[in-house]
Amino acid sequence: QSLYTNRELFPKLELFTNRFKDRIVSMTLDKEYDVAVEAIRLVTLILQLFSRHDPQAEEALAKRRGRNSPNGNLIRMLVLFFLESELHEHAAYLVDSLWESSQELLKDWECMTELLLEEPVQGEEAMSDRQESALIELMVCTIRQAAEAHPPVGRGTGKRVLTAKERKTQIDDRNKLTEHFIITLPMLL
Repeated sequence: QSLYTNRELFPKLELFTNRFKDRIVSMTLDKEYDVAVEAIRLVTLILQLFSRHDPQAEEALAKRRGRNSPNGNLIRMLVLFFLESELHEHAAYLVDSLWESSQELLKDWECMTELLLEEPVQGEEAMSDRQESALIELMVCTIRQAAEAHPPVGRGTGKRVLTAKERKTQIDDRNKLTEHFIITLPMLL
């Protein structure tokens, strides 16, 4: 992974990446949990670096919003996981457990609201009422986690003092939430 974080080396790793991409992807299904986790982190890092270095990929991803965006698909999968796991009273714990590794996804409130507001295109399955309710529940939990910046009851050791960086992130998140939901909340009602 550290090879891919070095900006000078990344363009030179294209041949290596192309040659071993099948092996890297297969490692995500490895029986050893640690190997699978590291492989997923590596694939995610490669994806992030690829989209940063390829203006065409960036432009194409920027045009895909809502259901068609990469986050849209991930959010739909998260909703399905939440429903299939039958832990409906534990959305806050699911969000808290994913918070460190997937904050960017969980804070994509724009994508979440677009999933709720968009009409499905022809040939695409619409979200069921149950899925929409689960998405709303998860969205509320992510909003609470971002705005309050403390874990749900039973997690953590009580109230802790936020660092200056965490406090700034919390203020920024609150501002983004306000700006976004001032516009979209009336449409959701």
